[in-house]
Amino acid sequence: MLFSCLHLPPLPAVVSRVGDDNVILDEAVESSHVLIGGMIEWIAMASDHSRDGERMLEQFALLSEFKEDLLKLDLSSDEALYNFYCDHTRRWLGCYTKSSNAFFRPLDYVVANDKIHKNMRDYCKAQYFHCSEGKTLQLADTVGYGDMLRKCAEWMKEGYLSDA
Repeated sequence: MLFSCLHLPPLPAVVSRVGDDNVILDEAVESSHVLIGGMIEWIAMASDHSRDGERMLEQFALLSEFKEDLLKLDLSSDEALYNFYCDHTRRWLGCYTKSSNAFFRPLDYVVANDKIHKNMRDYCKAQYFHCSEGKTLQLADTVGYGDMLRKCAEWMKEGYLSDA
């Protein structure tokens, strides 16, 4: 439920797999939502209430910047849209740790029915539900990742414009 309300869609994030001896074994790809979830869990366990307030203020400012940037964004360019989400996800992760250097695979890395594509389908349905005030969306398994990114951006943009 938490990620369905997040303004950032799942992206193919590059992660290192580390062995028991803390040696990097190889790279893998996970949803950026897995990274954000891990950061939320880490922050909850740390119980640093003074840092929590700073982080929340930082996230509030980033959410405002996201909204402003989205309203200016030309949604016709898949690359510009994807880079927009990568940049904002990287900045959001940076609120949790200053050592965050998130990297993402290129837009065309995601293919139909891989785990990121499936996460995006679920996220897209949830975004539609929120933006349409409870309507459900039927979404074919073959809808492209870039198309779903664009639709979510359009729904958010329309929602932000209607709030103005």
